[in-house]
Amino acid sequence: MPIEGHLYKIKKKSYSYGETSANPEELTKRIVEMYRKMVFPAIPKGLCGVIYTQLTDVEEEVNGIVTYDRQVLKVVPGEMAKLADQLCLSRIPLKQI
Repeated sequence: MPIEGHLYKIKKKSYSYGETSANPEELTKRIVEMYRKMVFPAIPKGLCGVIYTQLTDVEEEVNGIVTYDRQVLKVVPGEMAKLADQLCLSRIPLKQI
């Protein structure tokens, strides 16, 4: 999601993987939906870690959840905190040996 005034200073066009979101609520919703469709169902099958590989925008790429200059958070913090809580609560306890 490109945010004017917080982009890398080049004359090239910004790009993203897939469609960019129009606002923080839409980006957050897309992330939460991805976790519900892909991550949560994989936990009972043994998934034990998840990595969001581009925390910040990098030069002309606008895939991050924080702008290139680290000034704007592009997601809704409270919703992301709820998602993190759900991940913690969905852990499968390890059996004691």
